[in-house]
Amino acid sequence: MSKIKRFWKPVLKTLLWAGLLFLSVANLWVALSAKGRLVVDPSDVPLGSVGIVLGISEFYPDTGKPTDVYHPRLDAGAALAATGRLSALVVSGTPEQAETLRAELLRRGVVIPIIRDPHGLRTLDSVARAIAHQPDRPLVFISQGWHVNRALWQAERMGRPSLGFAAAEGVGLRARYLGPARDILAKAKALLDWLTGFQLSTDIPPGEGNR
Repeated sequence: MSKIKRFWKPVLKTLLWAGLLFLSVANLWVALSAKGRLVVDPSDVPLGSVGIVLGISEFYPDTGKPTDVYHPRLDAGAALAATGRLSALVVSGTPEQAETLRAELLRRGVVIPIIRDPHGLRTLDSVARAIAHQPDRPLVFISQGWHVNRALWQAERMGRPSLGFAAAEGVGLRARYLGPARDILAKAKALLDWLTGFQLSTDIPPGEGNR
């Protein structure tokens, strides 16, 4: 074995183990932070809370097929709104996502105000903007459980402990396996974002731009 290989082999091995440790710590921390904050019974949602439906595209960009988690997420938002516990719903994501989510919720019979956040380009942005726009009301993040956990962790790091309401996982392989698998990496990225100061994706101040 050459001197170069003898040098790099232990270095790469150390980096691999460090990366796996970082992934494990990030995912365990996020999971523990969400413990006791996922609402099962809607009556546990404080009256007058604001629900935030986290952004999702209706179709997979690579295949054009319907996103398996899309309708379950909307169904969860509509179901929680129907309980009378929410004062408003926020739909967050890209401008197109925010418009589409609002239209779908109206189609499902939601009658409470629906606020569009067209600058929630990432979960981090959605969380920060919800906190800035709703400084006085309890927040309830709505998405699949593995996604809600991350939003709750970020909200807590921003000094705003919140609640989550988990949507059904969906029936497709992507919904059941690929989404949670990708979120393992997303949770590690969330920890990096926190360590580097939670830099948002746009220059729009988090307290502005909702409509």
